[in-house]
Amino acid sequence: MVDVTVIIPVFNRCRTVLDALDGVAAQTMLPASVIVVDDGSTDHSADAVQAWANEHAGVLRCVIQRRAKSTAALARQAAFESVPMTSLVAFLDSDDYWPNDFLQRASHALSADDSLVAASADRRFVSEDGEQFSYDNCRSLANDPIPWIFRHGGGIASCTVLRSHAVQAVGGWNARCDDAEDSSLFTDIATQGNWCHLPGKPVTFRWGLAASRGEADNLSQIYPDRFQRWAISHATIYHSLKDRYPERRRRRLRRHIASFWFRAGQQCEAARQFEDAIRCYDNTLTWNPSDWRAKWRRRKQLSVVGRLRKPSTKEK
Repeated sequence: MVDVTVIIPVFNRCRTVLDALDGVAAQTMLPASVIVVDDGSTDHSADAVQAWANEHAGVLRCVIQRRAKSTAALARQAAFESVPMTSLVAFLDSDDYWPNDFLQRASHALSADDSLVAASADRRFVSEDGEQFSYDNCRSLANDPIPWIFRHGGGIASCTVLRSHAVQAVGGWNARCDDAEDSSLFTDIATQGNWCHLPGKPVTFRWGLAASRGEADNLSQIYPDRFQRWAISHATIYHSLKDRYPERRRRRLRRHIASFWFRAGQQCEAARQFEDAIRCYDNTLTWNPSDWRAKWRRRKQLSVVGRLRKPSTKEK
């Protein structure tokens, strides 16, 4: 058994969450406990998890907590604060799946080096039909976590095991952060100590599976303005790192925030929100003045807006 608490938030995924739990129960070294936080589901997710917990009571301690609808971050934090602290904690998303030796690899790595605060396995992304469409070797994440998180996003909870005292030291999940709360937590964790890579089988991130089953979709994909949201959130994280992260390295993060604004501008263009696109490209250039793509697209959008504002011949 590993001295780790596994925390799984769930909202309206009564089938998919059971797959995640099956992956936990199949571990070569089982966790001390599993806490499933039902975040105000309107289907029978909580009942399905309770039935699963009863069926596996002789193998694994699994507790279901029921809460009014809030956010995944608040649900995770409430569960983390509600149970006796184990030395390690793992936050598993309800649509992801662990290889059977994940906890064993993480436990061995973290036990071998007290300077480590986190350990991450590789991650692979599969579609609803099981086809792999992306793979991240997380060795570079372990080498330099903060730039990696700004570039690739903070969605690494499911492939990472953390020291509980490090999570506690940074205050846990940021309830005030509506977007990129995972990036906020993991950049904070990275300031507490070293990170290591777990070679071996990857964790599977199953995109679109829940939606294909008529269940709640991935939250990061439901907002049409998600890149603008991420740009604002990562700018907040950037400013919070002042005096906690070497300034020369912190300033290098600016280009990643600029990239979020650039992609936000592209989203606005696609939606024919041309003035909003100009504003996004202005923000891109604020964070990265040498971005020639933003300069070119900004001029293009100014031209489009000018034509739209110009009175037609008939109006004259």
